[in-house]
Amino acid sequence: MKAKRTDFCFRLSMALLVLMLACCKPAPEPSGPPNEPETPEQPVEPSEPVEPTEPSVPGEPTDPSEPSEPSEPTDPSEPDVPDESVIYNVQFGAISIGRVSSTSVQCKCLLLSDDGASISELGVCYAQTENPVVTDNKVVASPVEGGYFICELADLKANTEYYIRAYAIVGSDVFYSSQSSCRTLYGDLLIRTLEVTDIGETSAESGGEITDDGGYEIVEWGVCYNQNSKPTVTSDTKVVASPGGAGTFTCELTNLSPGKRHVVRAYAITNTAKVIYGQDESFSARPAGSTPKDYIEKGQNIGKSIPVKGKWDGTNETYLHWAPVNCGYEEVGDIATPRDHRTGMFYQWGYGSGLQGGAACAGYWDEIYHTQIKWPSSLSYSSTDKWNENRGPCPEGWRLPTRNEFEVLSSRNNGTSSWMVLRIYAGNYGYRGAEFFGANEDMTAGKGVFFPAVGDMFYGESMLWNYGNDAGYYWSSSLSTGHLAYGLYFFEMDVKGMGVAVSACPYGKSVRCVAE
Repeated sequence: MKAKRTDFCFRLSMALLVLMLACCKPAPEPSGPPNEPETPEQPVEPSEPVEPTEPSVPGEPTDPSEPSEPSEPTDPSEPDVPDESVIYNVQFGAISIGRVSSTSVQCKCLLLSDDGASISELGVCYAQTENPVVTDNKVVASPVEGGYFICELADLKANTEYYIRAYAIVGSDVFYSSQSSCRTLYGDLLIRTLEVTDIGETSAESGGEITDDGGYEIVEWGVCYNQNSKPTVTSDTKVVASPGGAGTFTCELTNLSPGKRHVVRAYAITNTAKVIYGQDESFSARPAGSTPKDYIEKGQNIGKSIPVKGKWDGTNETYLHWAPVNCGYEEVGDIATPRDHRTGMFYQWGYGSGLQGGAACAGYWDEIYHTQIKWPSSLSYSSTDKWNENRGPCPEGWRLPTRNEFEVLSSRNNGTSSWMVLRIYAGNYGYRGAEFFGANEDMTAGKGVFFPAVGDMFYGESMLWNYGNDAGYYWSSSLSTGHLAYGLYFFEMDVKGMGVAVSACPYGKSVRCVAE
């Protein structure tokens, strides 16, 4: 009885164990006999083929269970593109300053490390303000061994502070070194003395031009002058120009000695107390009585006279003032207008009223003078009337030149260069004519006495003569014999065809006035 109970308990325990194991396992799968492959109770249908997935888009997660496609091989000929995600550390050493001048600076830089970066450009940048960048001024360097590179900064301003930094460009990034600075040296202060103008008996005008300040601050400038040479600001007369600054300036020279030689030169004083001088310019003040006079006719101020040195009394060499234009000058319209009086009028000897002239040189002879009125019939061919105050055409204080005074101007001809014929004379509206100079005068074009070549008018006729040869005829105040009087004449086509000669008094000629 006891044995049956024991057997029953054993069997019950085993059943409970089997039941527990069944509850802990997944759904039971049928199994075959030991050491034999498992055979499913029902055949399994083959799965459908999986379609290949599209390449993953950057930034989106991919399924790790799916096999990745092999990457394409890299073309070794293509340049490396810097990885934007990589942060490089480009380092420079201190900038060394080498040769320095007023316009250039040489600097040496050291590239300590590029951290493997691909540098597309290397050099230095500079400016007059701190922390310069590559958009200011830059100098691209050439590669050198040892990481060193040298740059030359050119076209700089004198005595000016410049800030300098080395730079390297990697992709879109720019790496800079620490800042260095350097001041350029002073340059050459360049100043020139201007030509002396408006020379009078006791005054004149000059000045200077500072063409380069050399980086200096100019605290004073002007001119200094004396009667010797190399005038200075400490020993001679000086005139301070105003206002200060670089450029051109003018000064008036006063208290000159009439007829004496003087020397002037420009100067500039810097903030370092340095005095720079221009070149010497010498000139002679006009002798007493030689200062140009105003020529006023019919209330119109025509301009300044031309003082010319001449011995018109035969003994004393002094100045005679020649009027700048012919008597009867009157500007009417422009040069293309007929009947203007730009070259004056024609006068019979001894008569103060003339006939219109002046447009002959403009090419209107046929239009004007073929219809011109004739000379007054009351004047006979043998007239010997003299010029006088009532009949003279010259303004008050002026008179006609004498025969001798004309001879002073024409005595230095004979084909020499002491006179010149000018086909175009800009100072006189382009008229043709001759320019004369007195004894010991400056024979520079424009500084003599210019006479337009306007020909003359014959007695009893209504047309102009001798204009074809560009001739000029001018009355003097000296009567010859009978109905003849002296006058100046010249022909452009014959250099020797000039001087003083007699002509019939009734003929119409130009008049040029003079004053003492």
